[in-house]
Amino acid sequence: MAQQARTLGRRPGEWTRLGTDAAHAASAVRAAVPPQGPWHLHPLTALTPLEAAGVRIEAGDHVTLVPGPGAAAPAPYARLLLPGARAVAAEALRLLAARFPHLRPDGAPVRARRAPVTRRLVRLPALLGEEETR
Repeated sequence: MAQQARTLGRRPGEWTRLGTDAAHAASAVRAAVPPQGPWHLHPLTALTPLEAAGVRIEAGDHVTLVPGPGAAAPAPYARLLLPGARAVAAEALRLLAARFPHLRPDGAPVRARRAPVTRRLVRLPALLGEEETR
C-alpha cells in the first residue's frame, strides 16, 4: 500500500482520482499485488553435490531457492486471503486519498534492511497538503 501511495502520489491526477473512484483504487491495488501472493524464500542445504543453473553446489552448501514470479504457484493461503487483503488495501488507499487529496512525496523512502527481495517500505516521508509527516 505504501508503494502505491508513493507511486500515485507523484501523479497528482491519479492520486486525486483514487479518492473518488473505488474501481480505480481496486485497479491500483491489483497492479501492485502479484496474483500469486507474496514470494517465499526457501533456504535449503544441499545433501549431495549437484549442479544447478550452471553453478556447482557441494554437499552441505546453503542455498536459497527464489521462485520466479511467473513460475510460482499461488501460496496455499493466497487464494483465500488475497481477495480480502486487496479489498482492504483498496478501501484504505481510497480513504487516504479522499482525506489527503494533495499528498505528495517529500524525501527518500526508507526500506527494511533485512528485506532485500520485497524491499518493504518502513517510512515514507510525505506532505499531506499543508501538514508534513515523517
